[in-house]
Amino acid sequence: MLTAHRGLGIDDTHFDVVVKHLSDTLLSLGLPEDIMAEVVEICESLRDDVLGKGWNVINELLLLFLL
Repeated sequence: MLTAHRGLGIDDTHFDVVVKHLSDTLLSLGLPEDIMAEVVEICESLRDDVLGKGWNVINELLLLFLL
């Protein structure tokens, strides 16, 4: 997630909008609320990586090594 979203300028507002759209879509499809809550929880667990908050020098070095 870190690498895929790095440099895209995504912030909390963008992330919140995507999660809201996803939730609204799942609701319109009739997905049970408990499953929707689980999907949102999974999204939230990825927030820091998507926003690049987990990026550090170690990640940078690993990326260079893997490329």
